[in-house]
Amino acid sequence: MKLNDDHKLWEEAMRTKIDQHLKLNTWELTDLPESCHLIGCQWVYASKTHIDRCSDKAKAHLITQGFTQWPRMDYFEITSPVAKFYSLRIILAIVYQFDLEIHRIDVKGSYLNAQSDKEVYVKQPPGFDNGSGQVLHLNLKLY
Repeated sequence: MKLNDDHKLWEEAMRTKIDQHLKLNTWELTDLPESCHLIGCQWVYASKTHIDRCSDKAKAHLITQGFTQWPRMDYFEITSPVAKFYSLRIILAIVYQFDLEIHRIDVKGSYLNAQSDKEVYVKQPPGFDNGSGQVLHLNLKLY
């Protein structure tokens, strides 16, 4: 299967991501307040090869166009919580010490649970604009 040739797989991946956002209440549709800055969003696509290496999966991520945000107005920090390399080394040492096995897992939407501490308003996603002129008020962070 070639993901480059099959647009239906990409549409399904986008629909899956939108459904995740709706289930998690990532945003709410609202009118843009007069004093607020609107930022854009776009889709980023990736194909993911399964462990068995015989099939690919289409992945779509909705990301904000952070380059349009204004420092100290739209954000104060530009970091996100991630595991430190030192922590990974400790885990690997424990695995080696006790002769354990490591398995790879994929947590769907793990980043999507991060609370937003600022009022962020984003344009409706390309391909999913309902034509109302409303914008997304983020309750949770996007990539």
